[in-house]
Amino acid sequence: MPLGSALFHAAVSSLVLILAQLVVLGSVPWTFWMLPLVLLPLMVLTMGISWLLASLESSCAI
Repeated sequence: MPLGSALFHAAVSSLVLILAQLVVLGSVPWTFWMLPLVLLPLMVLTMGISWLLASLESSCAI
């Protein structure tokens, strides 16, 4: 659930940033559309590390 919450906050922040850039500059930079290509591997890595740490904690508990 924390990953979903972080994604929601990132989406809202990105929306505010894009709206501000539209108002100030009048256009959206092309690099904005590359954001999912950066976030997807980051999310997969974060989930993998959290699952690994969760399995280590449960296997050590006796």
